[in-house]
Formats: sequence, structure tokens, C-alpha cells
Amino acid sequence: MIRLGVNESPEFQRVKDAKRTAKVPVAEVFHTAWGLVLLCIGANTIGIAGVYFTNTFMIAYTTQYVGITRSLILDCLFAVAIIQFITQPIAAWIAERIGGARFLKIVALLAMFSPYPMFMLVQHGTATSIVIGIALAVVCMSGFYSVIAGFVSAVFPTHVRYSAISLGYQVCGAIAGGLTPLIGTWLAHRFVGQWWPLAVFYTALAGLSLLCIVALDARRATHAQAASVQGAR
Repeated sequence: MIRLGVNESPEFQRVKDAKRTAKVPVAEVFHTAWGLVLLCIGANTIGIAGVYFTNTFMIAYTTQYVGITRSLILDCLFAVAIIQFITQPIAAWIAERIGGARFLKIVALLAMFSPYPMFMLVQHGTATSIVIGIALAVVCMSGFYSVIAGFVSAVFPTHVRYSAISLGYQVCGAIAGGLTPLIGTWLAHRFVGQWWPLAVFYTALAGLSLLCIVALDARRATHAQAASVQGAR
């Protein structure tokens, strides 16, 4: 009902009026923008994989390998969810003021370092240390998640934008969301008593997102400059 009452964006309305909409958007995405879709998949990684890591996997890890009770970790994750509820809109507000690309690069970089204090604090086993540790990673991850959709929307041509964004997000969800808990469980079992391989894995996820954000931002800047030159002519 809300969507029915919202007008189309000016960009899409112009494309619609000019009858430039794609007949088969997904096919056109694969034909003209498959490279951007791959970068979009990579860019979304920490925003999606981070959720499954700090929630789904962390429950299994803390109960099976750290000796924390299930009720305690669930209570701690509930507290972290409240923190996320407060900080995520603030992250979007900050991104509006410093720029989405710059913000995403900063939080992705912070996310790369966040798992090390997270695991060290979780190892203490107290409610306070667990909440603070996981919150450090979640604040970075959720801040990234709150901005990434708006950022990638500006990368794709208007007439295939929705299909391209949806394709990138859903594929990333299937791969990163599905494999992250499995890989985390395998690492925990392979390196029993050692948390650093898990931290390195999380760093790699965040690093992939950072690299893809940098690449997307560079391509967007190049296209904007080309369009500006063409418009001046």
C-alpha cells in the first residue's frame, strides 16, 4: 500500500516517458552490466555475510567452543540488536553528510579490524564483554548495510537498475549468507581453541567489500566525468 502511494523517481519517469525501458531487464543486465553486477555482489558481502556471522554462527561458536550458555548468548544478541536499532539510522545520517562512497570505505575498513577485539572480548565470557565485542562488529556491519543499497543504485543505468540491484543482492545472499556459517563452523572445528582464523575470515569478507566499493566508486566517477564532457559538447 505504501509503494502504491509513492511516485516514481524523476529518472525512472523520464525513461518511462521516453519508452526506453528494457523488455527483458535481466537479459540486458547480463549483456551490458555483468561486470558491475559482480562488483555489486562483492560490495554487498560484509553487509550480508556479517549478519550470518555475528548471529547464526556466533550462537553455535560460543555455545560449542567457548562454553557460553545458549540463554546468555541469546540475551547478549538481543542487547546488540537494540544497539544496532539505534546506531543504524545514525550511520545513514552520517553517510548523507560525508558521502556514501567515503562512508562505506571507512566502515568497511573498520569492519576489517573489528573481529579481533570482538573475539577477544567474547572469550571473557561475561555478558558485558560479549555485548561490547559483538556490538563493535555489528555497528560497522549494520552501518555498511544501511548505505550500500543507495550507493549501488547509482551505479547502474536507470532502465535496468532494479533488476541489476536485485540480482546482485540475491546472489550475494545465497553465496555469502549461505556459506559464511558453514565456513565459520569448519574453521572453528579445524582450529579448535583458536579464534584468529575466524577473525581473518571475517577480515577477508570485509576486505572484499572494500575493494569492490573502491572499484565501483572509480567506475562511477569515470562515467560521471565522461557524461559531463559529453554534455559540454
